[in-house]
Amino acid sequence: WFSRIVMYNDSTLLMNGKIGLYALQYNAVEKSLSIDPSLHLPEVEISALYVDRDERLWIGTYAGLYKENSPSPVERFTLSIPGKVGSVHVKWLEKGKGIWYAATQHDGMLVLDENFHTLHQFPVTDHGEKLRIGKMIRFDSTYLWACTERGILEFNTSTGAYTFLRFKDHPDYLNGSTIYELYRDRDGLIWVAGEEGNTVYTIEPKTKAIRKIEYSESNSKFTVNIVYRFGEDGHGNMWLCGDVMARYNPHLGKVDSLIVKLPLQHNSRKVFLLYRNSNNELWIATNGENWHIYSDQNGFSIFDDDRMSPDLNKYHVMIDDRLYYVSRLGKIVILNTLNRKSRVL
Repeated sequence: WFSRIVMYNDSTLLMNGKIGLYALQYNAVEKSLSIDPSLHLPEVEISALYVDRDERLWIGTYAGLYKENSPSPVERFTLSIPGKVGSVHVKWLEKGKGIWYAATQHDGMLVLDENFHTLHQFPVTDHGEKLRIGKMIRFDSTYLWACTERGILEFNTSTGAYTFLRFKDHPDYLNGSTIYELYRDRDGLIWVAGEEGNTVYTIEPKTKAIRKIEYSESNSKFTVNIVYRFGEDGHGNMWLCGDVMARYNPHLGKVDSLIVKLPLQHNSRKVFLLYRNSNNELWIATNGENWHIYSDQNGFSIFDDDRMSPDLNKYHVMIDDRLYYVSRLGKIVILNTLNRKSRVL
């Protein structure tokens, strides 16, 4: 017999002995390796180890083949509202202490328990019209801010009361505007994008002072018709993503770079999304193509598995360096951007 070593996940290596398995833990911060002296599967004489792209362990033995039985990480919950017939269209979820807040298409703000049962419903209207609530961010321990078609909604999680934000220094800013995106950057500044072309706003949380950034002769590269997403890079720049991508340089106070088409892009379709992982790689998606990856060291590349191509009109988010999204094939995908391993559900 001889030992084989496989990488089980980002921090765990597996090594077989004459019988059974040993686990080795890698600490990326300290760059150290430690071994767990416990012997796993002591009754099995192992001849081969393999981890597939879905991170399931396969073990070849002299008595047969074993496969790890990994449960699906996705569980389906059906939301309902007492007295309402039909489904509930949820646009965004935000976690609270033992509860969830759900922004909906036509049913206002819902408060759900951890099993996604409706505890409270708070209708959100403007002059009697039901409003669609979109993305939310937590402003502080009491308030949520949300995108609506009448401006930024400020929702009090303690009382269920809400109002639309007005700014003392510029009461006309965002008043009655459709808001598409809210984003809090690493310094705490809140970025806002709405229906105004070639325009975004920043809000200072402590004072709620608002500033407009827009196209001008001195900011002539700001030509993003409508900004749908924000994304920071590893150098502190803010990318404004829409029908083109514009890089706002906070040190210069203006857009200093504009990308109309990615260097390796095959089609000429618009609408871009951008995420940044902990390695400061930029993962960029555009309509009808796979992920484009950019790093300072290697420049641009394209993810080479067609199954991973994202549908930009469906759900997508990055959590702990993993992209969770719906592919163009209609599958739920979990893609680890550090080791490029994926799971298609």
